[in-house]
Amino acid sequence: MHIKHSVIAAAGHDGQSLPVQRLVDRDGVAKTALQIIVEEAEAAVPDDVSLVARPGDQAAFRAAAGNTTSRLDLIP
Repeated sequence: MHIKHSVIAAAGHDGQSLPVQRLVDRDGVAKTALQIIVEEAEAAVPDDVSLVARPGDQAAFRAAAGNTTSRLDLIP
């Protein structure tokens, strides 16, 4: 099966703080939760990865995504 789109929903009132929190991944590397989620989504090799965020939160999420932003589209 070919996955065309991967969509991450973070626009809810409760969902805006978790993606920017720092965690430790399974390899022991400290990353934001969003970096870990995007890396997992990209591992499925979709055509594109999108993040739905509340208007005004895009800059914080782009910063939290770190170096994973090359394939990440932010949707307000």
